[in-house]
Amino acid sequence: LRLRAGALALAVAPRRAGERLQVVTEAATVTVIGTRFAVRLLGAGLEVGVGEGKVRVEAAGETHEVGAGQSLRLTGSGKVRRLALSAAGALELERLLRAPDELSEDEEQLALDAELEVEERAVLGYQRSPVKRAIRTSRSRPLYGEWRQLILAGRYAEADAALTRHLAQRRNDAEAWSLLADCRRKAGQAEEAVAAYRQVIRSAAPVSANRARLLAASLLQDELGQHRAAIPLLRAYLAHGQQVGALEAAAQVRLARSLAAVGERDTARRLLETVIDEHGTTPAAAEARRLLTGW
Repeated sequence: LRLRAGALALAVAPRRAGERLQVVTEAATVTVIGTRFAVRLLGAGLEVGVGEGKVRVEAAGETHEVGAGQSLRLTGSGKVRRLALSAAGALELERLLRAPDELSEDEEQLALDAELEVEERAVLGYQRSPVKRAIRTSRSRPLYGEWRQLILAGRYAEADAALTRHLAQRRNDAEAWSLLADCRRKAGQAEEAVAAYRQVIRSAAPVSANRARLLAASLLQDELGQHRAAIPLLRAYLAHGQQVGALEAAAQVRLARSLAAVGERDTARRLLETVIDEHGTTPAAAEARRLLTGW
């Protein structure tokens, strides 16, 4: 099977000896013997989630095995990240295996909210979601549900086009900008996602605007290597006080990384020491110790 866009899920009966099924994308080949799994394209990369059995992912001359309850993300630059298959990922797998008309509106909304929350945790690097998103879809606004459904189905180009048309008429619609930013992030379009998150910052309520600051800064750091542009966003995020402890510590570590990257190593060192003092048992403090050791 060739997958050129979007996502697919398959429940594959066990093959006989020597038989195999392959899903081929531009970035990788996914080989299975018998399993339930999903493949989702993310720009030039992909994500594979496995519900049962195991699959083999071959990319850039390397082979990775992904077992039941696991997911593997491959970026366009060849970076590999392994994660546990979350409850949201399992829900997404089952959603893709079902006919679209079997999914209720409530399930659709819960699936996208959960999936975006998992994406957010993967980008920001925190373990639990401490802040509920301020932006929610109203049932009296069916277009937002349709756009979310397109994103859930991995039809990012269609969602992007529809949201862009809408925003040409309603430039200050923070909810639509947030959907567009999340859509572009999931599609692996880092620069375009950052631009959309900047629009969220301008027009959204404080909690949503601050989430957008941190997500935009994370993309600038991790995907685009633009540390100088990330610094003011991280400083503004910390100054607005909408975060809780775990995210505050993670943002401070991110800020220290960018400060060091632009030559402000003494300031970065002091910030990491503060994280260790104030958040000593957290993953962020462990990362701060690792960075200090490396310096």
